[in-house]
Parts: sequence; C-alpha cells; structure tokens
Amino acid sequence: MNFNLMQVSLVHVVKRGLMTMSKSGRQFARDKPLEEFIPKGLEKLKQKEQVTINTNYKAGFTSEELEPYNEMVKRALKLNNASPFEITQFKVQQAIQKFKVSPRDTGSAAIQVAVRTEKLIKMIKHCQENRQDKYAGRALVRLLEQRRKWLDYLRFTDYHRYKWICEEFCIPDQPPLNGHHKANFRGEPNRQVKTI
Repeated sequence: MNFNLMQVSLVHVVKRGLMTMSKSGRQFARDKPLEEFIPKGLEKLKQKEQVTINTNYKAGFTSEELEPYNEMVKRALKLNNASPFEITQFKVQQAIQKFKVSPRDTGSAAIQVAVRTEKLIKMIKHCQENRQDKYAGRALVRLLEQRRKWLDYLRFTDYHRYKWICEEFCIPDQPPLNGHHKANFRGEPNRQVKTI
C-alpha cells in the first residue's frame, strides 16, 4: 500500500475486530460511517436518557423537595429546560452514585469508565449533528481510547464490575486485538498498519 501525505491510514476499533480505512481526509470526513463509534444499544440508552430527563430536576432537587411549590416552579426546574452541559453533569453524577465503591469514591476505574461513556454519548450526538467538526471527531477517538484503557484495567482488577458496566452501557466486552489502532496518533504517516 502506497502512502503519501494526503492519505492517512485510519484504524478503528469496530465492535469485535479491526478495520483499516485508507482514504484522503476529505473523503473520510464525508463517508465516515458513524456506526463504528455507536454501540449496539444506543437506542436503548437514548430511551433511558429521555426517561431520566423527563422525571428529574436540575441542581439536584428531588420531587419531595419541590412538592410544596406550584407547577410552574417544577416545570422550570425540570431537566427538559436544562442545557446539554447540565444534562451531562446530571448523568455523570448519577453514574458516580450508581457505580461508586465507597461513599466518598469519585475516581475508581468503574466511575472513570462510566463518566467517559456519558461523555462519549454526548460527543457522538455532536459528531452526528456537526459532521464538519474535525476536532470533535478526533476527540471522540481519543476519548474511546481512554475508555478502552480504563476498561482493560477494570477487567483485570474487578471483572464482575467490568461485566456490569459493559451490560449497563451496551459496551462490546472484547478488547481490541492489538495496539495498532493507536498508530493514527503517533505522527507516523508512512507507517503501514497490518491487520489480522
């Protein structure tokens, strides 16, 4: 395979294996299949997110705390009226509460995976809406790699929690076969990438 400066060999982690794409940057941005980044259960996650948004309130308020107030205040504090950043913050806090090991735990591997997955879901939506945002696509791949590293660490340290998180977020539970998916970020455009 002959490479020049305009061609980039991109290797993406695809569900259970590796796939190599060799295209110019413009062709790749135009024809890039986003299904590579989207887990199988993204529709289920979107439905769960809609239920979460419709039933919860901003700023950590609960329905018991807002019971004495009228309906207008309740509607104003619903997550339906929140910004995307506030919704992501709320989902991250929920993930921390769900997967924490101890009461003050905010940085265990399970929580790191959950937080990165919530950010990935937001980033996937952004990349679907804004296909020309190249930086977001690169940040998406970088975030996927970070999450894969934390998943590998979690798999070796606490396998039951690893399986639980994979089932909860519909993450494919097989790691990549080798480390060649990182060749894209090494600054080596002339390096040939071999797949199995």
